Amino acid sequence: MSQLFEPFSDQELLIKFGKHVKELRLRKGLTSAEVARSCDMDRGNYTRIETGKTNPTLVTLKKLCLSLDISFKVLFEEFH
Repeated sequence: MSQLFEPFSDQELLIKFGKHVKELRLRKGLTSAEVARSCDMDRGNYTRIETGKTNPTLVTLKKLCLSLDISFKVLFEEFH
């Protein structure tokens, strides 16, 4: 198993990722409602990403990147 993910359970990883997404959103000065709308999802589903209660699909991650005006590389490069 990769050392990068070894200390995290799946749930911990989702929570950590959700916090990272929220941080990126806040840096852009956007509300969760704005990002949800831009991603064509309801705010509740978007909030589930930020709180680590769902595992977003690749398509959802693409929508998040477009909404936040970042690349996949930036989404994961800064995720630690």
